[in-house]
Amino acid sequence: MPKSIHLAIRVDAEALLSKPDTIMQQMSMKIFQRREQLICELRDTRVMYHDDTGPKAGTVQSFSNGNALIRDGSRLVRVSANRLQLP
Repeated sequence: MPKSIHLAIRVDAEALLSKPDTIMQQMSMKIFQRREQLICELRDTRVMYHDDTGPKAGTVQSFSNGNALIRDGSRLVRVSANRLQLP
């Protein structure tokens, strides 16, 4: 089952009616903060990924620009986030 993340932000009803753009900015910040936290949690974690030859496993070394750098045995592999299977 895919990992799910709960994102919530409590806002004042009056602010939501009068300044929806400000609320959207706050929500965007919350999303980016949670994404950064998730990336930090993934470092040094063993994950499954799929390449052209099938499923593989490795340890996440870093994450940038939507790609994970994964150590698979003695080699480093750059894998798109779309191909990762999170623990």
